[in-house]
Amino acid sequence: MNDTTMLAAGRQIAILRWFLIWTTIGCLFSLQLRWHYDLPWSLSVFWGLADWYLWGLLALAIFAGVRALKRLGWESRWRFLLYMGSAPVAAGIHVVLTMIVGGSSDALADAGWVGFFYALYAKKLTLNILTFGVLTLVAERLSAQPPAQASGETKAEALPARIGETTRLINPKEIFWGEVSGNYVDLHTRDGVWPVRITLTQLLHRLVQHRFLQVSRSRLINLDQVRAMKSDSGTLSVVLSDGSEIQVARRHGSRVRKTLREFCGLEDPGR
Repeated sequence: MNDTTMLAAGRQIAILRWFLIWTTIGCLFSLQLRWHYDLPWSLSVFWGLADWYLWGLLALAIFAGVRALKRLGWESRWRFLLYMGSAPVAAGIHVVLTMIVGGSSDALADAGWVGFFYALYAKKLTLNILTFGVLTLVAERLSAQPPAQASGETKAEALPARIGETTRLINPKEIFWGEVSGNYVDLHTRDGVWPVRITLTQLLHRLVQHRFLQVSRSRLINLDQVRAMKSDSGTLSVVLSDGSEIQVARRHGSRVRKTLREFCGLEDPGR
């Protein structure tokens, strides 16, 4: 199975899981609508699934946002404040999407968009804010999980690299650092440099379960291979176990210093 096929299979599994999770929640919510409001089954199922499929779409944005904030080095207190401010906004977005899905309802026709929005927003505000909070906590928890151990390695995590007629699967643990070279990323290992046809962003996504850190626009390092941190005239560099000294871009400096201090126990040499 080649790399493209593995990625496609992984996406299909992720989509299937997404539908199973939100369909299950939607069906449970449909039962509540049927029992509490005595609605017909067809209407109960429609609103139950529609309501939670919409949250499923918002969850994708929430998870991406949490990962982006952590990647940018935001501290937990600032993330928490942003989440608090975003909760009522997300609640309003969900209400708008609900109105679009059910735009032909009698209530909307009578009250108009503005009146119907306020009525529905007030009614769903608490539930929507609680749902946003739960999704945010889940995203924070998942993004804070430790990297996979060797026993949990799967073939899908290996990176196919090719030199001439030789193709080899590179285990992420073998990588010291990587550097963009055209349409490839050159992976530096103990056995040499192996080019993988992939973008740096895609590579970071593939290695999300491992301890890799982007240190410049074109380079990433393996945190497990870091041995020292140097600072020369304000320029930060990282020394790896293979002897490589990787310079850190200034715009990534504060985030790299913070990560190396927290995950590698290295003190900032610039202080």
